[in-house]
Amino acid sequence: MHPLFPKPMPDETVFSLLCRFHLLSAQGSFKANTLKMMGMNASRPSNELPSFLPAFSKVSGISINQLIHKLTSVHYYEPFVSKTSFQALVSGLANGNTSSLQSKLGMVANRMMQGQSLRFCPQCATEDIEKYGITYWRITHQLVGATVCSEHHCQLDGVPRKSVKVMLPSQCSQVECNDVDCDLTQLIFDEFHDSGFSYCLNKLRSCYEQQLNLLGLLTASGRIRQKLLKSLLSDRLSQLTVTSKSYRLLSSECRHGRYPECLFYLEHCNHQPLKHLFLIFSLFGSWRAFKGSFKSSNKVCKPVEPSTNIENAIEWGTGFDLLNEGQSLRQAATAIGTTVSTLKIKAQQKGIPVDTRPSKVFEDTQRTIWRKLFIGTDCKKIALTMTLSVGAVEKVLSRYPELVRLRKKIRYFNKRQQHRQNLTNLLHKFKTRNEIKTALSGSYMWLYKHDKKWLYESLPEAIPRQQRYSRKEK
Repeated sequence: MHPLFPKPMPDETVFSLLCRFHLLSAQGSFKANTLKMMGMNASRPSNELPSFLPAFSKVSGISINQLIHKLTSVHYYEPFVSKTSFQALVSGLANGNTSSLQSKLGMVANRMMQGQSLRFCPQCATEDIEKYGITYWRITHQLVGATVCSEHHCQLDGVPRKSVKVMLPSQCSQVECNDVDCDLTQLIFDEFHDSGFSYCLNKLRSCYEQQLNLLGLLTASGRIRQKLLKSLLSDRLSQLTVTSKSYRLLSSECRHGRYPECLFYLEHCNHQPLKHLFLIFSLFGSWRAFKGSFKSSNKVCKPVEPSTNIENAIEWGTGFDLLNEGQSLRQAATAIGTTVSTLKIKAQQKGIPVDTRPSKVFEDTQRTIWRKLFIGTDCKKIALTMTLSVGAVEKVLSRYPELVRLRKKIRYFNKRQQHRQNLTNLLHKFKTRNEIKTALSGSYMWLYKHDKKWLYESLPEAIPRQQRYSRKEK
């Protein structure tokens, strides 16, 4: 064990630990010295499936088992590959024979890999500097399909790997994202960290079909309503504001009839976990809901026409009436407590016309949206006046990070003006600060927190402490 080898940080990758070791040990050259210690001849070290773990274990003093299960992403693949394939993955990493692992896991055939970049959260990098004095690469941020930091609700930034050199995250400005991106990435993180749950691949299709039956996506003979299922998946894909190469590939396969058919009709093949995870997200919404259904699912009951499975919980008739009255899918879905995608499927099954609104926003429309966003108009109001979906407006907003910061300032200014006006209107009615605070506690506390100087300048003079209470003489 090398005396200067650092301890692993929480959720740190092997490559990140290797870079920190090089910096701490003050090696002359990353290629000639550090990589040579790991048995590598100046080739770029892999971040996901490293071939240098046996040598790395000797230098670091960390057991090979701990390196594999704590500092790599093997558990990302575990639920969706056979036990034989998973054992081959662990064995290949332990022996350093990783050349064919990507093809065995189906990553090459699926064309979905981590790619030539490393991702990090700007806010995490800032907090790491304050807490540890250095930044590092996290395993969860490198998972295929992870595009945002679920903790800080901001997009992950990427750094391309074009050469063999030491790389650690740098500090930069963060870009916010919508709730759909966060929920999907949170599901991926939950799956990765859920190592105590036992899976059975043979039961996976039954679990999918049970949920499809519940949503009315199975025919009376047990066939999958592929057209409606594809519509559900396409809607979900269109709601993502951060579209990585993997999601663009999923969208293309969905349009050309390859996804999600491959999950149901090519069960013997290894599929990229993201294909399963996105289907789970579209059908169940969260990893916890999927686990509950997976544990309780047995053979799929005889499918019935979609009508009575969840009628007691959701009043579909009320939702259909609202749609017929001209309300939007979002408004009707909120009123009856379901999702937009599920209500859309039910409405199409009943032959109810649905105003889907254009999913593509052309350049002239984008310019109009930009102007409205620039002056701080609410996204819902823009969507309503321009007959677009809120998601389409938010997608335009996500392209201009400077607009997000500007709109924050506009909202802050408007809120400050509102609370100042509320306080000014009450100043002539009350004599003391405590009376004003009691009558207008919300605005008072907001100004106390965000605009204290103006608040104290506007309030009546404070009563001296000795004069605040009158005591009766005994």
